[in-house]
Formats: sequence, C-alpha cells, structure tokens
Amino acid sequence: MKKTYRDIAAELSLHVKTIYRVLNNAPNVRPVTRRRVIAALSRNGFFDGARIGRERIVIEQPELEWSGRIAERLIRQLDQRIFELIPLSPESARQEFLRAVEEASTVVLLSDPPAEWITRIRDANPEAVLINLFGNHGGDITLGEDHYLGGKLAARHLRRVGIHSVCMLSYDHRSGHRNRGDAFMDEFLRDHPDGACRRCFIRNSSHDVSEALQPLPEAFFATCGQLGDRLHQLLTERGVRVPDEVSLLVYDGPDEAYLKSFPPVDAIEFSIPQVIDLAEYYITKRPLLLHHGPFATRVAPHLVTRGSVKEKTKVKAKQETV
Repeated sequence: MKKTYRDIAAELSLHVKTIYRVLNNAPNVRPVTRRRVIAALSRNGFFDGARIGRERIVIEQPELEWSGRIAERLIRQLDQRIFELIPLSPESARQEFLRAVEEASTVVLLSDPPAEWITRIRDANPEAVLINLFGNHGGDITLGEDHYLGGKLAARHLRRVGIHSVCMLSYDHRSGHRNRGDAFMDEFLRDHPDGACRRCFIRNSSHDVSEALQPLPEAFFATCGQLGDRLHQLLTERGVRVPDEVSLLVYDGPDEAYLKSFPPVDAIEFSIPQVIDLAEYYITKRPLLLHHGPFATRVAPHLVTRGSVKEKTKVKAKQETV
C-alpha cells in the first residue's frame, strides 16, 4: 500500500503542511528540510530522485588510519544508494566541514568526538540527524562496540588461568580505551585482593612503551591492537618470550585493517562488518527510528584464543605433583 503525505510527514517528524509547502515550492522551508522531504518522497515513488537531487550525507573521514579505513568501507556500501556522499576530515578543515553540515540531512562521525565538537555540529544544522560511530556520547544514534563488556571478558580470561599481576597499556586520549581499561581493572581486582594491576597511559602512537616492561608482570593487556603489536615487537627485541615468560592479551587485534602481519595473540574482538552494516541500516531507516528518540546500539565483543596467554594454574598443579 502506497504511503500518503501524512505517512511521509510522520516519518520525518514534520507537519504535513511542510510536505505541501515543498510540493508547491514555497519559499518558507529550510533548504535542508526541503531536501529531506524530496528524498523521502523520491524513496516512496513520488518523484524521480535522480532528476530532483540526492540527499546529502556528510561522513567524517578521520586521519586515524583505523577509523579512516572504516569510513572508506561505509562509503563503498552507501555509494550504491541514491545519496550524495561528502567525506571530509574535520581535523584539517573544520570550517569546510561545518559548511557541508549546514546543507546535510545526516552527519556520520567516526572519531569519538568531544561534546564541544558535537555541539558545534548541532548549532550548524539542528535538523541534521547525527550518527555517532564508535563514540560514547552525543548523537541521535550512537553505535559501536561494548567497551565495558570487552574489558570484563579480558580480565576474566586472565584470572581464569591464574594470572595475578598484569600491566595494562592504554591511550589516554580515547574514551573507548579508557572505558575498556576501567572495566578491566574493576573486574580483575574484584574479589581478588591478591591481584596487582598497573596501568600505563600512552599519549600517542610515537610514545615509548618500554617503561611498561619494568617490572615485568605475569601478563600484559593492551586496549587496542596497535599497542599490542608494538608491545609484542618490543618483547621480541628484548628476548622476552610470549607466552613462556609473559602472557599477552589485546583488544581488537587482527581485524584492524592497518596491521599487515599481526602476531597470533589472544584478543577481544568485535565484528567491524556488523557495525558497518548497522550504520548503513540506520542511515537509510533513520526517519522511522527517530520516532523513538536518541538511542545507542552496542555490538558484543568475544574472546579469541591463539595461545599467547599461559595457563599458570596448570603449570602450578604440575609443579606441586612433582
């Protein structure tokens, strides 16, 4: 059954009179609202979308390689639809980004932006739908992985094999990494007063991580694959064997596209393709979803074991038997 103008208005959270103003080419309609209405009418067979114009979507293209590659994959999936895709990097051209936002129906962020930047985007275009991928706050739709669950899974894995001391490496400027680390420490030390967890904050990708080796713990937990890869290289250079002398567990690991030859380590992973598919779904279905107000969806991570965590409980049991 074909939708009516009232149905279209309800999907867009607009009054039906706005639909008629667009149809009559009335001047008192904001450009971004006009484009949203035309795009919705086109999707439902009222217009030739190619003739009238395509809906504009601004997609943040972060300079960070990991999230930048995810932006590229999302653009490739959306490129088959009737959208005008505008990939821009706010790090290098903030004013150009905000000008593009002024005429967009949707803005997709991938860099876990601070609240101040989200406010500036809102001010530039209050009517644009804001989809925040891998962010922890802000946006009409927030999407990413469950950092807290991932941190807890990592801690349970190390405690289960009898590890009592661990050093955790984490970037201090990424809220997702902080959340993973907080959940890890809470879970690792909960009901285990004998446990020791040392936290090393890494400022940036060039920061020296060798300080984490002194003193050498029973295990390392890196809150992202890049840190885990750097740590594994450092341990290998120092002649420290994994897992014979120290265990190593990372968050994200081999699925991170910029790591060409990641070592076979235990990892807390989540499905990046699943996040991209959900983002595509929310971008195309957002008029219906926004009736329910702002909401967040978190993809559940899971543990993948590859032999880089030593089972100390079994070793101890064998020694006691001897």
